[in-house]
Amino acid sequence: MIATKWHRPANLILTSAGPRWIDFEDAYFGPLGWDLAVLRQTSMLDGRAALAAYPGAPSPGDLEPFLALRKLQAVCWRLILATRQPEHRETAHARLVSYLRG
Repeated sequence: MIATKWHRPANLILTSAGPRWIDFEDAYFGPLGWDLAVLRQTSMLDGRAALAAYPGAPSPGDLEPFLALRKLQAVCWRLILATRQPEHRETAHARLVSYLRG
């Protein structure tokens, strides 16, 4: 699973209405699975436990397409970053190769 420095547990806050994701560059009013896939994939905490505690979280099967799309998005983001910061090219290329090999 790919976790990036941009997705940290600090983006999840507890409110009186329950947990809320506050990464506004990434969260939006779309399918809940799109936002929760990042939480599930993070290496910063136990993503499975966090997801299990989230009210109304999709089932693992329903979340799977979002996890796959988030992995692809992470590869694309690294490639974009590499065009701006050449020192990231090697890592971006390695991630792309790894993604394509499955």
